[in-house]
Amino acid sequence: MPVSVAGSSGALRRGAGVLALGLGLTASVCLAAVPGKPAPAPTYTPAQTLENARSLASAGQIEDAAVLLDGLATAAPSELKDDVLFTRGLVLIQQGRFQASQESFEELVRRQPEFFPARYMAGLAALQRNLPKDALVHLQDARKLRPTDAATQLQEAKARYLMADKDNAFKILKALVETQPTF
Repeated sequence: MPVSVAGSSGALRRGAGVLALGLGLTASVCLAAVPGKPAPAPTYTPAQTLENARSLASAGQIEDAAVLLDGLATAAPSELKDDVLFTRGLVLIQQGRFQASQESFEELVRRQPEFFPARYMAGLAALQRNLPKDALVHLQDARKLRPTDAATQLQEAKARYLMADKDNAFKILKALVETQPTF
């Protein structure tokens, strides 16, 4: 199912054309200028659109990446859905849209319960929303998947501290320092 960027900003269409060239796509996919006529908007497959969104996000064009990912969120085929949800969650965090980011990661967790990065990122988004109880659930689940991950332990300690569970927060931090002194 191709995705059009016709409704997107001119900068996005130009960037998409540049990305198409960079991806080695044929000229028929790229923007063609015909005198007296507006350039047609390129049409991309969902996989190409996802890669374009990632490239835009990497280049700091977060708003344009979000537009593409929002369109893909409902239109992506099932084999791309997980990648779209994860990438969208990351872009939403960069935009400061923490609730939407958390929801994106939580949907991915429902689809792939053993996917550590989604659990961890859902916890971080919840912490950004000042929801330490929600964060703790995700971070504890992430810690079950990777018990020695120092970043997860640190964020779990933060969630516990914010919940006024300071004793357990300090226990986690003490154990972290003892097992990973260079962290």
